[in-house]
Amino acid sequence: MAAYFAGDIKSQLEKRRPADDPYRGWLAAIKAYRQILKKQPDMVIQEMEDLIAKEQRAPSKPRRRNYSRSRTKRRMAAIRRTWSGEAQPQTKIEA
Repeated sequence: MAAYFAGDIKSQLEKRRPADDPYRGWLAAIKAYRQILKKQPDMVIQEMEDLIAKEQRAPSKPRRRNYSRSRTKRRMAAIRRTWSGEAQPQTKIEA
C-alpha cells in the first residue's frame, strides 16, 4: 500500500497538480513487489502477479498533451500585455 501511495503522490508532485494517478501508483507497487520477491522468492501474491500480467499485455499508456495549461499561459500573457500597456491601443469610433 505504501508503494502505491508513494507512486501516486510522486506523480502528482512531478505534474504539479493534485490529480489522482492510480496508474503510476500501481507501477510503483509492482516495482516494490519485484524487489520483495528478490529477497523472499517464496512470497508470491497472486493479485500482484495478475496485475503484472495485465500490465505486460496492455499497450503502453499514451501520453497526452495538456492543452489547458498552454491555453492558460496564453490567456495570462494577454492579460499581462493589456495591463502593462503593451496591448495595441484601441481606436475610438465617433459617430
